Formats: sequence, structure tokens, C-alpha cells
Amino acid sequence: MKFPAGLSIVDGCFGRGWMKRCSSALLFVLALAAAPSVLAQATQVGTASVTACAANGSATVTIAGSNTTVPLGCLNQAQRTSPGTSDVTAGNLNVSILGLVNAANVSSVESIAQYANAPNTTQLTGSTQASSVSLAQGLVSANNVRGQLSCTADTGDRTLHCAANSTIGQMTIAGQSVTLPTPIPRNYTLPVQGNLTVTVLGLPVTVGVTGTAVLNEAVAGGVNSPTVTVRQHNVHLTLGGGTTIPGGQLLNVHLDLVDDVTASATVPNQGSWFTAVQIQ
Repeated sequence: MKFPAGLSIVDGCFGRGWMKRCSSALLFVLALAAAPSVLAQATQVGTASVTACAANGSATVTIAGSNTTVPLGCLNQAQRTSPGTSDVTAGNLNVSILGLVNAANVSSVESIAQYANAPNTTQLTGSTQASSVSLAQGLVSANNVRGQLSCTADTGDRTLHCAANSTIGQMTIAGQSVTLPTPIPRNYTLPVQGNLTVTVLGLPVTVGVTGTAVLNEAVAGGVNSPTVTVRQHNVHLTLGGGTTIPGGQLLNVHLDLVDDVTASATVPNQGSWFTAVQIQ
């Protein structure tokens, strides 16, 4: 696979127990401590799976009007497509991309995917945790980040019932400590502003960026359709900014960094489609 000029990457080491494997991954959108995806299955549900990822997303950088977007994929993936539990750990994920060193660093990561059946009920749970998270060259950092999304589909119930929660020990934005409420309210939004250093043609370029960090975010979609999807993020960081680089060309950077727990239920029979999603 060939990558755009100026693209750099730091190998991420993934492992379980004492067995480790190292692989390279590209990222600008990073799923912070977790990216679980969940598919529910009760009698009316046709398919089911649950996936947990330590990081997931993509990145876009624009130079002189030319866009470069790189997908990340699911890092430190734990997945179940049948009843059982998958538990995957990683010591450290450190990613640089498109000239941005230390775009994301996540330490001591664990991703867990659980798929359980009971009479007339299917429950799928995705969870992740990390001892420390540093995003966008430390512009946003946090420790003891934990998140979980659990969804239950019951036979005959056209409401998908989910519970989502996030906890964060300590958090800083642009070097300043942030006091967080306990528990963290749903979709708790904080402004973010600072500078990133991007290497372009071998030269460091400072780019001012602004955006938001949304904590304990939950989004649902697909009601009254075959597939209902619920997404939960411990931290959803969106940043954008631009500057002029040597030669007079405009450099734009857009980051969408997110830990992602996703629950989806696919129902083939239109008469049994979910008509509502309840998130607690």
C-alpha cells in the first residue's frame, strides 16, 4: 500500500497477555480508549455482532486545494459474532500521520466485546478503557478513561434499549486542567483551541486550530429502517484550522478523533423494525 507524500506513521504494538504483535496504522481520527461496535439479535433480529476498538477513524489534510483522506480502521479489535466474550489488550498505541507527529497516544488499552443470549433476549456490550490518552500532540489529554455501551433486544419489543456511560479521571485542554462534573452529562461539550505542528516538505509549520471536545456522546440513527445504530464516545474531538506554507500554498488540517462504541440491530422483517431507541 502506498501513502501520500509526507505521510508518517509510528508502529503500534498490540498484544494479549505475553503475546504481542506490532502493526502499523494510519490515523487522524482516533478512537480514544474504545471503539466497540454492537449488533443485537433477538427473535426479530436477523444478524448480530459486537466489536470493540481501541481506535477508529480517518484524517483529512488539504494542501493547495488537494485533499488527502486516510482511513484508520479498527485498532485493538475485540469482536464476537456468536455468544461469548473477546478480550484484547495493547500496551501502547502511538500514531503519527500526514506530517503530524504524536497525533494520538493511548496507553494500557483493553477492548472487550460480550455477546449473551437469554430466553427471548439478546444483550451485546462493548467496552474499552485506557490508563492515559493524549490527542493532537497533547492538546487534549486524559487519564483513566473508561466507556461502555450495552444494548438489549427483546422479542416483540420494537424499542432497542441501551445504556451508555463514560468516566474520565483527569482531563487537560491546552495544558489547563478541566474540572468535570460527576457523572459526566450526556453530550457534555468543551471548547478547544491551540496549535499543532505539521511537517511539510521537511519544514515544521504551526497551524492554529479550534474545535470542540464532546464527552459521553451518544447518537442514534436508523429508526424505522432495517438497521438501527447507536454510537457512544467517551471523547469526540473535532478540530480544524489552516495556514499558509512556504510557496504561498494554503494548508488545512481537519481532525475528528473519537473513541467509538457502536451498537446496531438489523431486522429483516419490516413489520418488526425498531421504532424507537432508548438510551440511558
